[in-house]
Amino acid sequence: MTRAVGVMERFCFDALRVNRLEILVDVDNNKSQAVAQRAGYMREGVLRQSMLLHGVPRDMIMFSKIKSEFGKGK
Repeated sequence: MTRAVGVMERFCFDALRVNRLEILVDVDNNKSQAVAQRAGYMREGVLRQSMLLHGVPRDMIMFSKIKSEFGKGK
């Protein structure tokens, strides 16, 4: 999965010329949090009750990476 994140980053930063990417992960999804961290994303904080899962509000963790960090932390 970390490799797939890298492919997506390359496309977004190079082809689409975006400056910032974000990953939102459920607070209980430890595997996805680990993928974001292995890919070099910085944890920014918790977005309280920002998503609904089966009608139940869930806290999400936001991770981000900016273009100047691309290629680092892999």
